Amino acid sequence: MTPVRRSVVGAGAALGAVAILAAAMVPLRNHLSIATAALVLVIPVVIGVVTGGFFSGAVAVGAGFLAYDLLFIPPYGTLTVGAGQNWVTLAVYVVVMLLVARVVSRL
Repeated sequence: MTPVRRSVVGAGAALGAVAILAAAMVPLRNHLSIATAALVLVIPVVIGVVTGGFFSGAVAVGAGFLAYDLLFIPPYGTLTVGAGQNWVTLAVYVVVMLLVARVVSRL
């Protein structure tokens, strides 16, 4: 498989994983902590990196960030963040996930 094709397949797998996991968690979001949603959204990043390399992992980080912000951080359905501490949560998610993607891509 060519490197470009591998990246596309990995990005597709990561996006699919974000969609499936987010859809599974949305009905439960009133019972989940914000941290739980972030931890579950680690899975698509690892899937993306393992199947497609760092670029696919970075795509998963972007998709996970959007899903996390839109679906699990109040107010829901907007990119607006209601509490300042949630900006920190989003920033930590992005930094940690990019580091995970870099480490896993080098293995």
